[in-house]
Amino acid sequence: MSSETKRYINKSTGATLTITSNLSEVKRARDWISSLAHQAGFSAQENYELQLAVSEACSNAIKHAYDMVNGHNIELSANVEGRRIQIVVKDFGKKLELNSYQQPKLDQPGEGGYGIYLIRRLTDESYFDTSPDRGTKVTLVKYSTRPNSHGKQ
Repeated sequence: MSSETKRYINKSTGATLTITSNLSEVKRARDWISSLAHQAGFSAQENYELQLAVSEACSNAIKHAYDMVNGHNIELSANVEGRRIQIVVKDFGKKLELNSYQQPKLDQPGEGGYGIYLIRRLTDESYFDTSPDRGTKVTLVKYSTRPNSHGKQ
């Protein structure tokens, strides 16, 4: 598969995006989720939080699952139902070692290590599935607080 991003949108099943393991591709994922969240009626703040959570999930896959090696796939899918958006970020590299994860010490800032912490803080629900043979599947769920968000397409 080329390094070109492929995008498919199907209103009946949600939306999918495949990016490659290059940090420059993270912006495409961020723009993609921003557009979907905007269409679904999420507030600007909620949209920003979703963009940041998706950026962290993709960056973690690139850095940790693929060791910064370009050319590997990261699959994203999103489904909007009413005030709820669910995003899945799936890589096929090294599995996340969630047992060895330690929350960063916010009173002692350091370089890196904030991805999982931010994902958990910015979403209403987050799940990290390492059950597939290879890779990690991160599921992010956010509920809009705006009464007029109803998953319009």
